[in-house]
Amino acid sequence: MAKVDIAITGAAGTTAFPQVAQQMAYILHAGHPYFNLAALIADDPEHAGKPAGECMTWYGPQDLPDSLADMTLMPADPEALGKVGDIKLVISAIPPWVDTKVDTIFPESKIPLLTERNHK
Repeated sequence: MAKVDIAITGAAGTTAFPQVAQQMAYILHAGHPYFNLAALIADDPEHAGKPAGECMTWYGPQDLPDSLADMTLMPADPEALGKVGDIKLVISAIPPWVDTKVDTIFPESKIPLLTERNHK
């Protein structure tokens, strides 16, 4: 059975939420049986194209793996994500009070978004 490619956003933020995103990324990157962490999406557009380890403060109880730190942060753009995998789900760990285009851009492109936000 092929693994499902997913992307995570929120791992390089400045609130408590990055801890959640980073632990999800760590678990998925370490070899989840059903999901493949294909991309980390930059919280800040200026971070897109840079290594994740350069843009985040790591909060994990374990060391940041080099392979995760070396992942290039992707822009919040479904077309760009298509270049790194067949993304079937985006998980957002961006706090509900932070305004972001992630909430609309991925659902509009038919990529499901798992988020804390209350959409009406």
